[in-house]
Amino acid sequence: GNGKNRKKEIPPWLKASASNGETNFPMCGKLWLHNEILAFIDHIDAKPAERAAREGLIKDVSLVIKSLYSDSETVAFGSAANNLCIPGSDVDLVVFNTPKGAIHRISRWFRSQRMVEYMEVIAKARIPIIKLRLNKSPYTVDISFDQKGGPETGKLIRSILKSTPTIRPLLLLLKYFLSERDLNETYRGGVGSHCCLMMVISMLQHTRRKLLSKQQQGEIEGDITQYEDLGTLLLEYLDIYGLRFNYANVCIKMTSGGRYTKKPSKFRDPGRPGLLCLENPEDSDLDIGKGSYNIVRVRKAFAHAHRVLLSNIARYENTYDDGNAANAGSILSSIISVPAN
Repeated sequence: GNGKNRKKEIPPWLKASASNGETNFPMCGKLWLHNEILAFIDHIDAKPAERAAREGLIKDVSLVIKSLYSDSETVAFGSAANNLCIPGSDVDLVVFNTPKGAIHRISRWFRSQRMVEYMEVIAKARIPIIKLRLNKSPYTVDISFDQKGGPETGKLIRSILKSTPTIRPLLLLLKYFLSERDLNETYRGGVGSHCCLMMVISMLQHTRRKLLSKQQQGEIEGDITQYEDLGTLLLEYLDIYGLRFNYANVCIKMTSGGRYTKKPSKFRDPGRPGLLCLENPEDSDLDIGKGSYNIVRVRKAFAHAHRVLLSNIARYENTYDDGNAANAGSILSSIISVPAN
């Protein structure tokens, strides 16, 4: 094709290093992908102004609820509380100590005060929520009631993120990837943030086990984390959940080091045999994956991205030219497109 003549469009996350004239491009495509993922996360990560806007929003909503129910307590959880936001991430709040029917009184109050430009009350869901966006705010707020799970899980998540620094960039990239394809909302059958995090952790458990056994057999030596670059891990994730995972028959367990088991009958849905099954590590009777009724589309997106990345890694390595930035081009932009702002 005419790929040779086309001036390579530099994606926004590489603009800074390109304009600095950097030329330290590794020969290995996966390592270049690793560097690129870090540059991408740097580009989309919440800036201080964004964080402040989310925090202000949490305060405003909490004050309204407090004015209606003085004993209530409003707590942020999820991405906003765990520093896992991508641009446009929702803010999740849970309200404690309110009487039955508070969901209706609170939503009526927001409406009567003309504070919202959008509001939806999903009262019939398994977990009833108010979805709203305050006037002039870019963020949607999801308010749920008396769900202790979110904030408690947050403590666990923050300690895992601290002990395994590769998780955060991988998770943010995958969240972005899913949101670009409208596959990131649990209530629309996609893979939500929490479920995606559990899938990343499970993949890492299995990858690490493979590396440890290779180390024991003397096939690799030294610190095994050097084999866990983000390019390799992203490909592994897409390979497992796009191509290899048997959705119909397998359940992901994350306890005691992580393993795959036969999908138990309590988690089987005869009407939807191919749903993702992921046992909640904090409550083995809950299946985190069962809401993802669009998992076939998710799986296809992962499989396609895996194929596209491999061919772009090959292209990168075949046209490699002494680490010259101008010729290197982007691998990541083959599966991610980002507006330049």
